[in-house]
Amino acid sequence: MLTPINDHLLIRRAERPTESAGGVLLPDTVRTAEADEGFVVQLPASDARFNINDRVVFKAYGACELEIDGEKLLLLPSKNVIGVYA
Repeated sequence: MLTPINDHLLIRRAERPTESAGGVLLPDTVRTAEADEGFVVQLPASDARFNINDRVVFKAYGACELEIDGEKLLLLPSKNVIGVYA
């Protein structure tokens, strides 16, 4: 597994819902307009602000998309995280 350095986090994107709460199927254009959410997979040892498996909301701008062990992950600066679910 890749260990990020400096202030970067390795993020697994959360699955986007395919239908609304009322059961209406959502087209891809609507699903991609939502905020980006994901889970912290790896972080630098020096970063105490986040924990592994924290669910976060982030700005994907400036993220680097990687494929590690067949899984697509994002490497992004921690400053791009705009919220953490409690």
